[in-house]
Amino acid sequence: MIRSFHFFNLSDRPDSQGLLKCFTISCEVITLATELDEAQDFGTYLPNFYARMITVAAYTILRIHKSSLRDILTTPNTEDSYFSAIDLYHKRSVKPGDLDILNAIMLTKLWSSQKVYVKADGICDSLRLGYRSRMVCCPLHVHY
Repeated sequence: MIRSFHFFNLSDRPDSQGLLKCFTISCEVITLATELDEAQDFGTYLPNFYARMITVAAYTILRIHKSSLRDILTTPNTEDSYFSAIDLYHKRSVKPGDLDILNAIMLTKLWSSQKVYVKADGICDSLRLGYRSRMVCCPLHVHY
């Protein structure tokens, strides 16, 4: 998910083409993981590296889907890709309350939330990271 650097753009105009390419790659990563799961039970034996890659892909989809770029998305089945990532986390989960199930719950709630990425002034700005906040180590997870 090398292209996630587009979220670090500090200018007032985000790099739309770069973000849309990142969005397309994220959907493709999740689709590939889902196909591997169907063919080889990939979700059950999913290594942490791939799990983190799928997490970044899901948060990328969420951020771009909640942004003004939503109107120009050409990737079909955006919601299917997003919820496929959640399904992989459910499958990877070993016991109630582990990190995988908590991540799945959080992703589900963020998708349906109307308040996610909305600032105090009412403007939704999901393309700008609040990486000066307390969650600096995981910049794509910052959602408030």
